[in-house]
Amino acid sequence: MNRFGLRWMTFALAIVPRQLCSQAIADATLTRGTLAFDAHATLGAFTGVTSTMTGHLAGSGSLARAHGWVQSPAQSLTTSNGHRDRDMASSLEIDKFPTIRFDLDSVSPGAQSGDSTAVV
Repeated sequence: MNRFGLRWMTFALAIVPRQLCSQAIADATLTRGTLAFDAHATLGAFTGVTSTMTGHLAGSGSLARAHGWVQSPAQSLTTSNGHRDRDMASSLEIDKFPTIRFDLDSVSPGAQSGDSTAVV
């Protein structure tokens, strides 16, 4: 946890068509997305967000074995408050760690609803 009280980040909640859970998954390149986090500071809660990102999904014989990554430049995160953004950039040490990257190492198919399946 940093001085902003950042406890967790939400990257994605995915709902995929049920038929994809049992069939081969093709490679895919991210065309758009949003990375966001919620945090709490002394003066209240805030959200940071960016839509500047790249990523790739390496397909496999099944959804459960797919893997990939998504990344964003740390400097692209904004809270719509210039002073807080400068403090956040300093706390994240963006000069030292310029990229925020998430690696997908597994997919766990979950509950099915209609023609969709929730995945974690």
